Amino acid sequence: MECSGCFFWDTGSFTGAGYCRRNPPSVELNQTGTVTDSAVWPVTKSYDWCGEYVERDK
Repeated sequence: MECSGCFFWDTGSFTGAGYCRRNPPSVELNQTGTVTDSAVWPVTKSYDWCGEYVERDK
């Protein structure tokens, strides 16, 4: 039940990591805490896990 086997996980251009697309992207903040014009999905390692895992179709 690791991220690498989850339906919502997208490797993008990463190796050993990817985007968790289970929820909408979050607003990105700059170093001063001000909202930027972009939003991001969380990046997780392939061996991470969470309680909302959905097995990917084989």
